[in-house]
Amino acid sequence: MVVRSAFDTKPFERRVLGSFYTPREVAIPLINDMINQIDLLQNNENITVCDPFCGDGRLLRWIGIELKDRFPKSRIYLEGWDIDEKATEYAKNQMNETFETEQLVSHKILLEDSFVKIPNPVNKFDIVITNPPWETIKPDWREMKKFSDDRRAQIKLELKDLDSRLAIDFPMSQPSRKFAGWGTNLSRVGLELSLSLLQKNGILGIVMPSSFFADMTSFTLRNHFLNNYSLRDITYYPAEYHLFESVDVEFATCTAINCKDQKTLNFWVYSESGIVNNGSIELTKQNISLLDGNIPLRLGSAPYEVFKKFTGCVALNEVFGHGSNQIWGGREIDETRIKEKFIDKEGLRIMFSRDMERYGIRTPVNDLNRISEENATKSCQHPRIIWRDIARPSMKRRMNASIIKEGVLTGNSLGVLHFGNKDYDSLQCLLGVLNSFVFEYQIRAKLATNHITWGVIKNLKVPNLEVLLKHDVNLLVHEIMKGDSSEIQLEALIAKLYGLELDDFAIILDAFDKINQEHKENLKLTFRNIQLNGE
Repeated sequence: MVVRSAFDTKPFERRVLGSFYTPREVAIPLINDMINQIDLLQNNENITVCDPFCGDGRLLRWIGIELKDRFPKSRIYLEGWDIDEKATEYAKNQMNETFETEQLVSHKILLEDSFVKIPNPVNKFDIVITNPPWETIKPDWREMKKFSDDRRAQIKLELKDLDSRLAIDFPMSQPSRKFAGWGTNLSRVGLELSLSLLQKNGILGIVMPSSFFADMTSFTLRNHFLNNYSLRDITYYPAEYHLFESVDVEFATCTAINCKDQKTLNFWVYSESGIVNNGSIELTKQNISLLDGNIPLRLGSAPYEVFKKFTGCVALNEVFGHGSNQIWGGREIDETRIKEKFIDKEGLRIMFSRDMERYGIRTPVNDLNRISEENATKSCQHPRIIWRDIARPSMKRRMNASIIKEGVLTGNSLGVLHFGNKDYDSLQCLLGVLNSFVFEYQIRAKLATNHITWGVIKNLKVPNLEVLLKHDVNLLVHEIMKGDSSEIQLEALIAKLYGLELDDFAIILDAFDKINQEHKENLKLTFRNIQLNGE
């Protein structure tokens, strides 16, 4: 593989070679899920298995042992490929030792670059089990600074050649957009390759970064996966359990069948007490469209029922203020090396995420840094809702929004939206909605990355603006921004205006595990007591 020749440092090589090997507590449940589907194979007497990124061969060995135990009369063939010479030698030795006395088990480990070997595979397998490399193809400045200018240029060319070849051989895996020309993720390519290796009704078991199931850039491959294969089981593993050595990352395993006969999709979640059922759904086209083709790993099946209740709501980017232009959202100015643009004389004030908080502004406007007015954007001429772009899934609340008046520029650590006028009442209504549990629940269901961008939230559902104004949501928000009221009344009212029942609201609150139970009970009690205008 071209990447390997470019670097000789161990940390990068581990990432590129995919040598963060799957722990047993992850592999065995995945193998059990796969074997539960064996009856779909046309011929159980001869079972062929492949791991195109086999590393030290552990997944092949473990599934081979399980298959032999459950199907003692079947002939089992195990084949693995990897580009790591030391790993493949180790895998060969382990396979020989494990299956030395098993006459019905044969195996082959090959030193191969899977991305070169199999752009158009001839041989197909009954079972493919794998944990592909997860690295994104791009120059890594932490590694590149160790090399001369000539060597860095050569490395960039090698990486670009690899990226171009993969784009041709595995078009489904290409991200919807690339930053500075980079962005192909090998885990996506690994999934596309693995799917191409399956026989009809063949069984896939794969370990993937959780971002694949809900990020915008993987939509093409995810859509192909959902429409052409039968997804059966997904198990979510939170980052806080540190299952991979030296890596804190949330990920998932999933099983799928090479057929379009979609049955029930089962959600599971790993916890300290074991793997717990997180619900099931029929993965119909209607259910897929409810979440825009995203799969809510953390939340399981619950969002598919809750989202059906939003029938009277509209997408955020379809909301209009009084006499306004269509709502606009985005980011204003890049913060890269922004300090070099600060000036001491009169200029435009600039705000960053550290300067704001939920429903408030932390840094007084007069204390903000100045920047030349030539950096002004049209959007900063209007009052705007602002929110923090960085919002990790592990946070107590991911959505933290407020309002700033016109005349202050924002860095790209903040997202902004406005109406193109000074309709402050409408902005306050939307601020209450954006900060609500119900709106953030949609974010948590549809977003797997750490960034809350306009591209993500513009399609989320919100109550009709006229309904929000009719129920004085803007007045409640105004009181909260002054510090004269709590959010409980507002949260409960907004949940009612979404058209939810108490059980729906309780499901949403349960998704916020860092909110204490007493606060949740107060919210539910308030929800019970609210009577909407006209009821």
